[in-house]
Amino acid sequence: MKLPRKNKHWLEEMTIAMENNSYGSVIEKNSKDTAEVLQVAICAAKDAAKNRGMSKASVIESIISEIEEIVRDEMSRDLDPEGVSLEIQYFLSYVDANVLLGVISERKAEEIMHHYTES
Repeated sequence: MKLPRKNKHWLEEMTIAMENNSYGSVIEKNSKDTAEVLQVAICAAKDAAKNRGMSKASVIESIISEIEEIVRDEMSRDLDPEGVSLEIQYFLSYVDANVLLGVISERKAEEIMHHYTES
C-alpha cells in the first residue's frame, strides 16, 4: 500500500485498517483486560506491517514484541475506571508499528496522533 503523506491520509488508512481488522469491532469499546488490549495492539501491528508490504516473520515478531512491552507497561499503571479505549489503542499501536518499521519518525507519529485527537 502506498505510504500516506498527510496526517489526514494516515487517519483514513488507520480507519480502514481498523474496520477490516481480524479482531473485530473496537469502536467505542473500552477494556480493563490486559489480554484483550494486547490482542487489539497485536492486530494493529500486524495490519500496519501488512499495509507496508512487510511479510518477513522475524521483523513482524520483533515489532509485536516491542508493542507488547509498551502495552504491558501502560496497563501496569493506574487506568481510567472505564479502562482503555480499544480504538485509541489500535491507532497508537498502528502508528507505533510504523515507527518501529522505520517508515515514520516519532515526531511524525506524534503529529498523526495529534491530528487524530483533534478530529
